[in-house]
Amino acid sequence: MHDYAIDAEKRRKITKVAVLLYVLGVFLFVRLDEVIKTEINQAVGFLTGNGAAGQEGIYINAVASMLFPGVGVGGLYLIYDHWLWKCKYIARWHEIPNLNGNWIAKVESPLKSGHSPRIEMEIKQTWNKIQVNGISEAGTSTVSDSASLVMRHGQMYFSYSYWIYQEGGQCYPGFNSLKIREIKIDTESGTEKRIELRGQYFSAKNVEKELEKECLNRVKGDLKGQIIKRLKGCGSKGIIVITKKIK
Repeated sequence: MHDYAIDAEKRRKITKVAVLLYVLGVFLFVRLDEVIKTEINQAVGFLTGNGAAGQEGIYINAVASMLFPGVGVGGLYLIYDHWLWKCKYIARWHEIPNLNGNWIAKVESPLKSGHSPRIEMEIKQTWNKIQVNGISEAGTSTVSDSASLVMRHGQMYFSYSYWIYQEGGQCYPGFNSLKIREIKIDTESGTEKRIELRGQYFSAKNVEKELEKECLNRVKGDLKGQIIKRLKGCGSKGIIVITKKIK
């Protein structure tokens, strides 16, 4: 999984609250640390038969003082990063969508009329990291390497770049820019609200070789060179619609 960027304004708001929670967490665990050290003193004194912790208790207390607050705050952060941020009431506040799950993508390209491949996708997301993987019917796989969630004109967009791996070893980059919206879908249990990702995709596959096979060989002289020059850096583009997979 890799990091992903969040809208700057939301990040600043969330950072302030995170700092406040961190300070409160440290204070809480420092207070608990005092309670635990008292219990340790009593336990060590009981085990040694001295009635007091003695030297052994001092060493144990020192270790507890260093470890317990850090472990406690780290544990709270881990819980938030993996689970709490997805809770309904917290999500209403930070407005970052939970994209975890299995998805179905359909793509349409003006360069390939009538060809609309189906792609099985999986998105894994925590508060700080995300991963988007996909595999098409033809066996082509995609793996994301960067992403962002940004609010534009009151609309949330999910954009990510990825690498496309084809059978035979060919590999090239791609990019999706998707608008996140809520749609209604009819299921066996009734009408459900689901998230849809809709937008444009671009893949930087070198189309020069493909076109050369089909038509460039028919072109002679300087014109062929001019066409090849303009085609370099071109790729495939079109519309992509991604919806949550219904179990």
